[in-house]
Amino acid sequence: MSRNAAIFALLGPLAAGACKPKLGDDKTNVAADFEDTKYAEDIVTAKEYEEHEDQGQGVSPKTITAIDHAIKNVYERDFERCLEEEMDRQETRFMRAVYTIEFDIGTDGKVKAAKILELQARKQDAKGADLGAVPTEQLAKCIHDAVLTWEFDDKPEVEFRHTYRGQAGEAF
Repeated sequence: MSRNAAIFALLGPLAAGACKPKLGDDKTNVAADFEDTKYAEDIVTAKEYEEHEDQGQGVSPKTITAIDHAIKNVYERDFERCLEEEMDRQETRFMRAVYTIEFDIGTDGKVKAAKILELQARKQDAKGADLGAVPTEQLAKCIHDAVLTWEFDDKPEVEFRHTYRGQAGEAF
């Protein structure tokens, strides 16, 4: 055994013990050290804790990202189609719409229910100047019915409500 190995063999356990905190050194009431100082009035301590019931399981971020990706790359076409149908009704080729829709997705990946939270549609001229709002009842029905047909390959772990905000046509 080399000289350094022998010294380490003797001192190693002592050095390792010096790094460990002693039992009872954990200060659970740090504020007590400041009770009789000028900082006493700034001390805030919790006297009780709130209990919360179990929130249940959640949906993984990977699944939510896949659902958003499917909406943007596949299902947004439904919004464009609905807007084009509204443009035919309004006899114009220049419209834009913004929407927020909330829908429930089951563990089978199918949309179970949908609700439009916000929908604005406006007519514009060929240069993009605003010509005013248009009625949205037919557009809302088209969007609602389209969303109810959606099915996602990445199925959520639990049934959950998803909110999506988007736009069709020119941006506001």
